[in-house]
Amino acid sequence: SGYRVIIDRISHDISFYRAFLKNAVLNGSLVINNPFWWGADDKFFNYALATKLGVAVPRTVVLPHKQHPPGTSAQSMRNLKYPLNWEEIFGYVGFPAFLKPFSGGGWKNVYKVH
Repeated sequence: SGYRVIIDRISHDISFYRAFLKNAVLNGSLVINNPFWWGADDKFFNYALATKLGVAVPRTVVLPHKQHPPGTSAQSMRNLKYPLNWEEIFGYVGFPAFLKPFSGGGWKNVYKVH
């Protein structure tokens, strides 16, 4: 993550940040307001953990919401790099790719991208 210590003041409103924070902990950062309090139920963390344990998994990235969650604004996400570099993202992941929410299951809201 590039940070030694992260003070989390927003992941309760923007759940996308919890995936980033859990990955930061996995890579050695100290996160104040422990992101694991919410549980290890998101797909990106499970991917990152499997990778750390040597389990073969498809290349995966976590992307921010398209729309701001209720009660947040562009200012809430001011530390994100925008616009996203789609060529770099899909160059890393490859095609076909699957877009899906980072939490949930049952193949709901899953899209195959060619």
